[in-house]
Amino acid sequence: MNFTTLANVQMFLNKSSLTLAETATITMLIEMVDAIIKNYCRWEILAKDYTKVFDGDGSATLDLRITPINTVAELLVSDTDLTTNVSIASEDGAVYFEATDGNTFTSGSRNIQITFNAGHTEVPNDLAYAASWLAAINFNRIASENIGISSEEFQGVKAEYDKVDIPVMVKHVLDQYKYLSIY
Repeated sequence: MNFTTLANVQMFLNKSSLTLAETATITMLIEMVDAIIKNYCRWEILAKDYTKVFDGDGSATLDLRITPINTVAELLVSDTDLTTNVSIASEDGAVYFEATDGNTFTSGSRNIQITFNAGHTEVPNDLAYAASWLAAINFNRIASENIGISSEEFQGVKAEYDKVDIPVMVKHVLDQYKYLSIY
């Protein structure tokens, strides 16, 4: 799944139809915009399967450091399968045991292995908008052959181009999804 679609970028470009070359260029840009967003935000925002190993600290909560958590496929604590005993705090990025069941993430080094799915299962609207905008801007730069040009003038009409790689509006959206490491 991509952050935007060919149809969305075509709409942003206000084009009723696309040539084969335009379609190929936009398709390439969509993939590149996805990479730009993932690199800028420093995580896979869209749903993905993970298998991670953690150190147990004896508590009843394990912070997976990714949100939202969608499912837990397997949880091994010191080689004991406790998958059915764990609950998900989806928006907090944590899994936990109910206080009444007595289970904990036993203290130990690399003794917890968890396989789970996390990330957005649908592209948030603001990210789809930002991705469409970024793809359209870059398409226009390519189509106008003005990559690297900061301004042009022709018959008294002057055009100045944004000098930043990621426009401010797009950056504001991406900042809302940027992974901030506090560990």
